[in-house]
Amino acid sequence: GASILTVQGDWINRGTFTPGSGTVAFTGAGTQLVDNYNSETFHNFTVNNTSNTFPQIVLYGELTLNGTNWTMTDGIIETTEAEMLTVGETVVLSGGSTSASYVTGPVTKIGANDFTFPIGDGLKFARLGISGLLASAEFTAQYFEAPYSDISSIGAGINHVSGYEHWT
Repeated sequence: GASILTVQGDWINRGTFTPGSGTVAFTGAGTQLVDNYNSETFHNFTVNNTSNTFPQIVLYGELTLNGTNWTMTDGIIETTEAEMLTVGETVVLSGGSTSASYVTGPVTKIGANDFTFPIGDGLKFARLGISGLLASAEFTAQYFEAPYSDISSIGAGINHVSGYEHWT
């Protein structure tokens, strides 16, 4: 079977990591960093961090998942546009469906399969789903617990805009 590399501290890569077909599992009890100069690729990815400190996982560089499994058991991942989490076409998400496990910041999904983005903003969980795609595409989603700033660019047929929150 495929191997599991368990990380209980920080992931600091200043060289080359070849993911193979295994899983990198972040199982720490404090904030964990994924730090690399350019980008990192994991085949499968598990987050089960029991820390009470927010966020539990912080990206310092891009992270791409290109395998088949992304498991979000416990822990919030912090991303930015420069430290993007990209989910490949064959990756299936397990978990990430509660306020204890999601991504605060943007997430990119590539593919044609239905997908629920496990996203939130700070300490608020607010997932977003896409479905019924006819072809492979790239989608980036992010939740903001703030009103949308430019309602003049909202398309025809929309009759309400939240004054409290929005997704992009």
